Amino acid sequence: MMRAGAFDAVVDRLGSEIVSGAVPAGHVESVEAIVARTGVSRSIVREAVRVLVDAGLLSARRRVGVRVQRADAWDALDARVIRWRLESPGRRAQLAELVEVRLAFEPAAAAAAAVRRTDAEASDLVDAAAALAAEGEAGTAGGAGTAAVAGRVAAAGSGGAAERFFAADVRFHALLLAASRNAMFVRLQSVVAEALRERSLGGHPHFPPSARDVKLHRDIAEAVVGRRPEEAAELTRALIAGTAP
Repeated sequence: MMRAGAFDAVVDRLGSEIVSGAVPAGHVESVEAIVARTGVSRSIVREAVRVLVDAGLLSARRRVGVRVQRADAWDALDARVIRWRLESPGRRAQLAELVEVRLAFEPAAAAAAAVRRTDAEASDLVDAAAALAAEGEAGTAGGAGTAAVAGRVAAAGSGGAAERFFAADVRFHALLLAASRNAMFVRLQSVVAEALRERSLGGHPHFPPSARDVKLHRDIAEAVVGRRPEEAAELTRALIAGTAP
């Protein structure tokens, strides 16, 4: 467990340094130097470097060391890269890109789901929309104002209302993409999840959710159940457009 924690921490540290620009493109460093400044074992550093090479942030060559890659080499759809960009000076650009990419494929996925969904998937989607609404309403229970709720959510930590709403939101969108029967749409679920995470749990969370957003989720589910693809697409487009920075 401790080793896994150290590995994740090193990946996150190195990735954040690169994406934020603290370690610039072209910088070359040896594995030994990274071991010295992170205080973890050589094997953990090598595994972390391998992950970052796969994500396009580093290149590694024998006798040269690891070199930081330019931003155009990064895997822009990697969930970790998205998260690091959201925590970097490039936050606003990443938010805008998330909205653009979601608008490009999620309405089409919703339309496909309305045509291809099974009865079981339709039922699951309705249940997911209801669960999402319940979690959103729980976040506003007692008539607390938005600032008070935000403070309570922060104090509650990972078990708080925002976390539960985020989990319900991720489930809804995952079900919608799965029902599209398009394997490429499904592969983009991690991108959607990072956008939803930022909206519910990020630096400026939109929690509690608006009544409009909750209703749109329900309406999308009903359009899918009713096999109305054009309506499902339009409602999904409206939902995503409302998340624009």
